[in-house]
Amino acid sequence: MTFIQTFQLDVGLCDFISGNLEITTADKCVIEADIEEVKEPIEEFARRYLTNIAEFNYFGSSDDVIGLTVKDVRIMYIPPWNYQMYIPEHGDYLNFYIFLEDNQSVFEVFNPFIKDCFRVTPRKGLVVILPAIWMMLTRHTDTFDGRSIIIRGTIDINNLNNMQ
Repeated sequence: MTFIQTFQLDVGLCDFISGNLEITTADKCVIEADIEEVKEPIEEFARRYLTNIAEFNYFGSSDDVIGLTVKDVRIMYIPPWNYQMYIPEHGDYLNFYIFLEDNQSVFEVFNPFIKDCFRVTPRKGLVVILPAIWMMLTRHTDTFDGRSIIIRGTIDINNLNNMQ
């Protein structure tokens, strides 16, 4: 099972979002945001995510029975020479991360199902989707040469508990 999957968001959309951000602090911060432009692409990526996992497909076509809602969107800012320690995932059913800039840092997810880490170097438009379970630990390290701006949010799978 591929519990951690990556997708690519349009680079022009990342530039548009970045161009409209005003970060006025030199410290790490998390800012609540309602970014309407990311909802549709993230919902499409989530459908593709679910299609790639056979265990979700016994309900039938995910397009027919599963509605998706993007919620709890936040912008995470990590300035140079900072990092984020391991934090457990939480939220609804799926979580996502969108990297708005290229840099030489590392985004890492501990996957308890394979007892190993998934690592990726952030690049503009990279989207990572993973389950929202506390055993999945994420961290962002080594932002020595530049800042990191990340959009983070949750994806609610509507009606999952009511499927027959």
